[in-house]
Amino acid sequence: MKIMSKKQVVRKVVLLMRFDAIFWFLLAIVQMVLGAPLILFFGYGIAMILCGVWNVRASWARLQHASLFKKRPELIWPYFRDLFDPVMYCLVFNVIFGGLIGVFGCVFDLLLREYVIKRKDILLSGGDVEYD
Repeated sequence: MKIMSKKQVVRKVVLLMRFDAIFWFLLAIVQMVLGAPLILFFGYGIAMILCGVWNVRASWARLQHASLFKKRPELIWPYFRDLFDPVMYCLVFNVIFGGLIGVFGCVFDLLLREYVIKRKDILLSGGDVEYD
């Protein structure tokens, strides 16, 4: 059994959220750059640019959540508890439309959510908790 503090878990969640936000932001840049020359091809380019804009917004929101969670760790559990459906919609969208990199991003989001779910007791406690 390993003893983990709430502070350790919060620090790791915030770090992983920042990494995730950077990943989605870089993906958004690639989508917008590659989408620009493809605008002439039946709207495919426009769709790529719009997905890029969406990913910029989502990555910015993720960074804001990470900063908030650092100050108010009690909000981490409710946020991740309700994150499964949106991530699954994103995953299905990426699978259907061939967004292989987006699939990896969604899988990372699900793994991060799983990390939080497994540490529910630590996040909802006031101190150190034994952890498998």
